[in-house]
Amino acid sequence: MHIIGASIPRSGHHFFIRLVKSILQKDMLYCEFYSQQDCCGEFPCKKRNRKPLTFQKNHDFDFSLPIIDDQEYLVQIRDPAPQILSHIEIASPLVKSNVHERNYWLSGRINYFWRFHEKWVGKPRANFMMLDYDDLAMSPAAVLGMFFQRYNLDVPVHKIVSATDAVSKKRSLNGKVKEYAPRKIEPKDILDLDTLAIVESAILSEVPSLQEKRKLDRAKFCSSHLYWHAKALSALNSNDAGKGYDWARFCVEEVPDNPMYHLTLARICNRLGHTEELAEVVAAGLSVAGDVGQFKTRLNRMMPKPDPEQDAPDKTATPPGEAAGPVPPRQAAAG
Repeated sequence: MHIIGASIPRSGHHFFIRLVKSILQKDMLYCEFYSQQDCCGEFPCKKRNRKPLTFQKNHDFDFSLPIIDDQEYLVQIRDPAPQILSHIEIASPLVKSNVHERNYWLSGRINYFWRFHEKWVGKPRANFMMLDYDDLAMSPAAVLGMFFQRYNLDVPVHKIVSATDAVSKKRSLNGKVKEYAPRKIEPKDILDLDTLAIVESAILSEVPSLQEKRKLDRAKFCSSHLYWHAKALSALNSNDAGKGYDWARFCVEEVPDNPMYHLTLARICNRLGHTEELAEVVAAGLSVAGDVGQFKTRLNRMMPKPDPEQDAPDKTATPPGEAAGPVPPRQAAAG
């Protein structure tokens, strides 16, 4: 049996895999794809069928993971608010320390939720097994039993129960014993609840099926640059850059000191072929990038390259010292 896992980050994937591995052990081949050194890099895996179960992990960040009719998928999801709180804890140091990168990251998460649910959740398929984080967290033995039953893997109930008891005592990635408790929706130094409420409301605005998963009061997201930047990113991802131009321009005007919003507008200008405006947008972004090297690097990559034909010397030009022909009247008068 070969399974591809499409999972939202921090949706309980590693916990689930530890449960399965604790039972199947050597009968399971697991590929994390992002960090596997000997990974073939292909979906489905070239090494599949060598063991009773082959499992490939993928968060489908760029949404290039193919959906194959005769391929089984395990789709893992989680409610937006707790997922964002959990995910930001392992985000890059720049996300945690810089508000501009953090806003860029948050709007990216909004767009990611929209696209992930549209692709993997909004259109249920017979070859998708849906796994909600809350179900896994509260009833891991039941979820594990359904998994083995679905894929005709003969595992006795007592093995499932004992494995669940053992693995559940070590739910943290660092291996420390930690009893499970639902994540509290509370402010963090790097993320206040007002901002989280905007992110949650923006996500739910385009994923109606998640309305009952709301954890915070409704927020007015339509006036937030986070929402409109997510819309601009969505237009870019959908190859509809023209539709995202006004949204990206609004973000730059609303938060002119965020170099990453300039980067998104630059990407759209580049996609539209607006070379002159692209150079202006990149220059404006660099002017507010401060001393953050990552901002400068990403913006400089977007700077249009000079046209070599424009910079090349004109072979028809008159060499120095030779007569250039009649002087225009105005030039003659000026001389």
